Amino acid sequence: MPAVAQTDLIRSYVIPALQANGLGTKLLVYDHNWDVPSYPETVLGDRTIASSPLVRGVAWHWYAGTPGVMTTLHNLYPNMGQYVTEASGGSWNKDEVKSDFEVITHSMRNWAKSYVKWSLALDENRGPGVCTECTGLITVNENTGDVSYNIDYYTLGHFSKFVLPGATRVWSSNAAGLISAAFLNPDGQSRVVVVYNHSSSDRSFQVVWNGSAFNYSLPALSGATFEWTADPTAQDAGYSIPATEQIQASSYNKVSGLQTESTVDVDAGFDLAYAADGSWAEYRNIDFGAGAKQLSARVASGGAGGTIEFRTGSPTGQVIAAVPVPVTGGWQTWTTVSVPVSNVTGRNNLYVVFRTNGGPNGIGNLNWFRFY
Repeated sequence: MPAVAQTDLIRSYVIPALQANGLGTKLLVYDHNWDVPSYPETVLGDRTIASSPLVRGVAWHWYAGTPGVMTTLHNLYPNMGQYVTEASGGSWNKDEVKSDFEVITHSMRNWAKSYVKWSLALDENRGPGVCTECTGLITVNENTGDVSYNIDYYTLGHFSKFVLPGATRVWSSNAAGLISAAFLNPDGQSRVVVVYNHSSSDRSFQVVWNGSAFNYSLPALSGATFEWTADPTAQDAGYSIPATEQIQASSYNKVSGLQTESTVDVDAGFDLAYAADGSWAEYRNIDFGAGAKQLSARVASGGAGGTIEFRTGSPTGQVIAAVPVPVTGGWQTWTTVSVPVSNVTGRNNLYVVFRTNGGPNGIGNLNWFRFY
């Protein structure tokens, strides 16, 4: 049904019927792919629906679009939950391990409160049902009763076995070739981080939490889950990130008017895209030490190009560098641009702010940046 029809159905019929019968059933609007965020925006734009305690969020499927749209909807309606309610594996997917780690991690980094694999169990003919290409988490042979476990069972288990109901996702950075999602379980002590190596070579990394750390090396195209227990009364030691490290654009702490998407650039990962004039992302505790002289940024534009300003303190703070975004011939056609840097020392909260050239076709994308 069109969005206006769903709006009328929920406002004029479903909510009144639930209320009239004393039912507290909660509603999720939309229930389809990430590529049409205008649909839930329309439905939640109705004041009656948006203010109803019976409407609790948006349901999404994973078959088209980018999980980054869930952050856009969260920023518009912070009291509404974002739920991934259908994500079937299938014979069309040539690398279920890679896509599962990527998309579940991407969803968790964009406010998803759930990630539901569909279906739980199918028979040897991928039934019952109408999708002959879909795979379940397990396959049950109707003739023998034998049960086999599909790859989705294990990729989902990297999250569902360790990230418990009521857990909170907390900030974690990505790195060149590595993506992550970190969680604090509801007991307040159990910490979990899931890491996936996108790249074609082994990658070593360090996980730091409250001043403690451990190192690990992941083989190419593989993932791992880490769980440990920490003292809940320990004082947070804070953190800082050397400006001279490559900082992935997807490692932001806060964002306005931007979405992350999967990139085909070297080392894969998620780039920062869908920029409009004035869109910005915040990166906290960037340590410039005694100063920086140069900045390199990895950018792409299939539109009109523009400028990315690097500011300290706030989106309107001091400009320390301005990176021109050339028209590269495609949104995933990447180039590295280097510019001088001025007047920055010590630890700062850094903001990247996108500025248009005035063209009608968009600005550009940012994959990573690094100071020298």
